[in-house]
Amino acid sequence: MQFESKLKRTYWLNVFLNLIPDTLIAIVLAAVFKGGFLGFLGVLVGLQFLYFAIWLKDTIWSWLVFIAFGRKQLAAMLQDSLAARKFPEPSEYQSSIDGYFDQIASDETESVNIRVAAAAELGALSYPASQRRLQESMRISMAYEDALAAYKRAISTGTR
Repeated sequence: MQFESKLKRTYWLNVFLNLIPDTLIAIVLAAVFKGGFLGFLGVLVGLQFLYFAIWLKDTIWSWLVFIAFGRKQLAAMLQDSLAARKFPEPSEYQSSIDGYFDQIASDETESVNIRVAAAAELGALSYPASQRRLQESMRISMAYEDALAAYKRAISTGTR
């Protein structure tokens, strides 16, 4: 069971703990360059801007690489995985890749092996989001949706 108040406390504790190294760096640099309190604040704020710039660069680069190369490669690998484990043909309309695997995992007419494999995929899909790697989670879901569409086409045309 999760409580919103506990999540908020954990969030603020993590913010505080993550500021400790930055604060120490700011204190040292302000002392070395005799910047006083304004120097301390300047370094502390500057570090946050630097971290944001690095995050922005990494985000833009990872999306560009994913769009240019990774999406097709990952989708092909995931399609091969779907075919190798002989997942059932998806219906014409799917709400999401999670919905597809959830439907299989809860379908009592499917074999136990397929249901367990679908449940394992659900767990694997939720892992990046649970680690607050939301962009990675989005990229995997996008590639999986491409893979599922290609898998359906392959089954429909008999090229599976």
